[in-house]
Amino acid sequence: MLFEIFFWFLVVVVILVIVHELGHFIFAKIFGVAVREFSVGFRPKIFSKTYKGTEYTLGAVPLGGFVDIVGIRDDEIDKKDGFSQQSLIKRLLILSGGLIFNILFAIFAFFIVFLIGHNFQTPVKEFADFGEKRLYVAYVSDEISHMNVSVGDRIDNFDNEKSFSEFLKATNKKNIDISLSRNNENISAPIPLKEALDGESFGVVETYYVHSNLKNSLIYSSMFTYTITKKFFVLLKNIFVEKNSEIAKESLSGPVKIAEHSAQAASNGFTSFVFFLGLLSISLALFNVLPLPILDGGLICITLIESVFRFKIPNSIKNILTVLSLVFILFLLAYVTKNDIGI
Repeated sequence: MLFEIFFWFLVVVVILVIVHELGHFIFAKIFGVAVREFSVGFRPKIFSKTYKGTEYTLGAVPLGGFVDIVGIRDDEIDKKDGFSQQSLIKRLLILSGGLIFNILFAIFAFFIVFLIGHNFQTPVKEFADFGEKRLYVAYVSDEISHMNVSVGDRIDNFDNEKSFSEFLKATNKKNIDISLSRNNENISAPIPLKEALDGESFGVVETYYVHSNLKNSLIYSSMFTYTITKKFFVLLKNIFVEKNSEIAKESLSGPVKIAEHSAQAASNGFTSFVFFLGLLSISLALFNVLPLPILDGGLICITLIESVFRFKIPNSIKNILTVLSLVFILFLLAYVTKNDIGI
């Protein structure tokens, strides 16, 4: 089990790192900026190949990656094919390349999911107009477990316009015959109405099944990406502006939870795993927007400040800000890891 969790966590990390760093790399290449190295994983190197002036490496520690772009360091500002010699727009696009590719990858991932078909539990409201409402058995008590009802069964005979509780209350019979689908088989189960209504013996979960054509899948994937992005900024407001510690504890996940969710998503099937990758890709992009010097957002802020005010921020100030931002990241990592393991 631990090996499976660790394996799928590495798969997720490697995919998202490649996507993110590929964004920086491609924009640099498009604008003719030299790239010294493209690395997936950190030192020591276990594979290396040089092609057209760029060294492509695979590190032994697959928990990140980097693109070494010529001229991005202050000691290389005079390089003709370097980063610093480019226009402001080109530099901003190179720095934003990782964020852009993460968002595009998320849209692509959701596009694949919608095209193939997927059951959404949350957020339900966003897909009420696009999907088919479906009802599944969420839990069954021991008292009625002998009635041929199992968790995961799909309930077919209820009015999609009503909630399940309304559907039950509209029934006058002592027992309610529920039509179930299980492994492509149709099953009928007579459930006592009292047990179905009490909410303790029999429970359901409501989903929306979204399956569409190419055009609508692209529309839905873009809309969903926008929805998740908006919710992320609302979450940041609740945590940092309104200082809601409970929301922070419930909403922020660290590497332990991400590893567990990676394995769980993989075990749930292809669309679940791709959907999870899309969500994480958005999270990675938006996290990198934060104005910290060790993140893309911080480098973008520094570039804008220096260009607008024509003022070069001293390296000593940059180094202090980098250390402070690193401390913040480490503190945040420790906080979310503590929540992950429940201490």
